[in-house]
Amino acid sequence: KDCAWVAKKPDIRCDVEPDTAEECQASCGTCPTPVPTAAPTVGPVCDGECCDSMSYRKNGIDHKDCAWVAEDSDKRCEQDEEKPKEECRATCGTCPTGRRHLRGLV
Repeated sequence: KDCAWVAKKPDIRCDVEPDTAEECQASCGTCPTPVPTAAPTVGPVCDGECCDSMSYRKNGIDHKDCAWVAEDSDKRCEQDEEKPKEECRATCGTCPTGRRHLRGLV
């Protein structure tokens, strides 16, 4: 007798022997629920040691961060009194090296 045998009548057979539910977890529906892991954290975009600010938000709006600036960097780096050039330096290419970071290509 194996777990395939148990699976044919799990409501009866999983309780017959004390170890059956543990040994045939899939057949008995007793598989442990995986413990959720923490979501990965996103770090700043960097060009060498020059990084985008993790706290920049245009007008305090949560989704208007340096990632938002990067979606249209040619336009958005020039907006907001050029604040993105200071806060999103890697994205806007205003690091001392002068290179513009290309998201997703690093």
